[in-house]
Amino acid sequence: MIKIILAICLISFFGASADAKVYIDITSPGARQIPIAVVDFEGEDIGKQVADIIRSDLDYSGVFKLVDKSAYIEKPMQPFDSQNWKPIAVELVVKGSVEMIDSGIGKVLKVNISVFDVFTSSRIVNKSFQAREGLLRLVSHKASNAVYESITGLSGVFDTKIAFVADDINNKTKNKKYIYIMDWDGERVRKVTDGDNIVMRPHWSPDGLNIAYTFEKSKRWGVNLIDLRTLKSQILLISQAANITGDFTPDGESLLVSSSMKGTSNLYKLNTKTKFLTPIAPSTNIETSPSTSSSGAEIVYVSDQDLTPQIFIMDKDGVNKRRLTFNGSYNTSPNFSYSGEKITYCAMIAGRHQIMMINKDGTNLTQLTFDGNNEEPYFSPDGRYIVYTSDRLGNKAVFITRNDGTGQKVLSPNKTRAFGPSWSLK
Repeated sequence: MIKIILAICLISFFGASADAKVYIDITSPGARQIPIAVVDFEGEDIGKQVADIIRSDLDYSGVFKLVDKSAYIEKPMQPFDSQNWKPIAVELVVKGSVEMIDSGIGKVLKVNISVFDVFTSSRIVNKSFQAREGLLRLVSHKASNAVYESITGLSGVFDTKIAFVADDINNKTKNKKYIYIMDWDGERVRKVTDGDNIVMRPHWSPDGLNIAYTFEKSKRWGVNLIDLRTLKSQILLISQAANITGDFTPDGESLLVSSSMKGTSNLYKLNTKTKFLTPIAPSTNIETSPSTSSSGAEIVYVSDQDLTPQIFIMDKDGVNKRRLTFNGSYNTSPNFSYSGEKITYCAMIAGRHQIMMINKDGTNLTQLTFDGNNEEPYFSPDGRYIVYTSDRLGNKAVFITRNDGTGQKVLSPNKTRAFGPSWSLK
């Protein structure tokens, strides 16, 4: 058993914001990027590190236009003065400080952050975050969320996590696959399982405390549940049938799975407490890859009922089945956005797998990837980003893209075969 224990990190938050004002509607097709300056935080090297992380988060969001530090007139120690920023067309300014506090039971990192509106010369955010020493990246992501929410009125995803499958990144073991988790930006990668010969995509519980995944051992396929607080695991289902894990239900009490225990792969609901398996919609067709909407009212899945793999949607009780995809003869791996309005999936196009996005009603079909083979897409909680597997660099790796296809980049460790990403809600 892995000896690493994942600690639950409680981050304290103090502060206040001005009356809510949405500076930009990011859902608008013509939304512009807001020019923003992030000044190095006071606190020597650690202050610069925090500011660099916030810059990176805000820059990738696509909402902001980061103004280069070389243009800044105002220094970190100077009080905010809107006249220092108007000449370089900055509209928002982020400033702050970082200090290490001795709490009596260990050192605590305190990050103070302010956001200023240049046009009104007002401070619109004044917050502080505290975390134990060593959680600099996490507390910085929390600060990024505070900036993002103050401007868009929406929650940020900068402190969420991504789980994925990979070979041993330290090259200590051969022919084993492990579950890893990492921050949304690919940093702080850590292993959370002992490893098996075959491991398939992990799925997060809604509270972010557990991960379920499929493994194979001695020609038996099992569904494993791991508690991230203790790294203890339990087998929920195992048999010689192909048992493949899908999403958790929104209440966290069950898993959607596909299983061939009756001969043909069908969809089931697996209770994580009783381990009881309930068929959702018995069928003579092959049905796999279930993903649920956040409300739990609908399930998107793959079926061959029209001879080739296509994406279908049905109500949670298995009725009202309807086909979603009609372009192409091989469409797989669907995933609902948290809003339940969009679905991403993998389509075979010109002999290669590509990531697609479509509205739940079948409109606005968009191809997001074009290079290499791209599979296993999964939405971020806010639906603005998608993680997926791509072989465009040679080995399979975990990539991220904005939901308009821009900003595609690799997240998983360099020179490591990685695949099967999924995104936590928290």
